[in-house]
Amino acid sequence: MDDLEFEILGSRSINGVLCLISYSQTSTRLVLWNPATQEFKVIPTSFRESVPYMDIEITRYGFGYDSVREDYKVIRQIMYNPNSDSESDIEDFLFEDIYYQLFW
Repeated sequence: MDDLEFEILGSRSINGVLCLISYSQTSTRLVLWNPATQEFKVIPTSFRESVPYMDIEITRYGFGYDSVREDYKVIRQIMYNPNSDSESDIEDFLFEDIYYQLFW
C-alpha cells in the first residue's frame, strides 16, 4: 500500500484479527488483517475524513467486536479546538458481513 508504515491499533487481536493504522499528513488508513490467513480488508475512507473549517485538536481510534451483531467495530472520535466552536464527533463504522480477500 504505497510503502505506508502501519502500527497495531490497540493492544491485542480480536478473534485473530488485527486492526492496523497508518497516519500521513493527508489521511489515515485503516486495515483489518488476519495474519493466520493473510487476508485483509482496507477500511474505506470516511466521508468525515476532514472538516476544513475546523481545527482538529485530537483524533482517537478504537477497535472492538460487537458480539450481539457478530461484527467488528472501528470508532473514531474527533475533538476540535475549543477556540473554534468546540465540538466532539463520534463516528461508528459498521462492518456487517465482513469479507476478507487476499490482495497481495
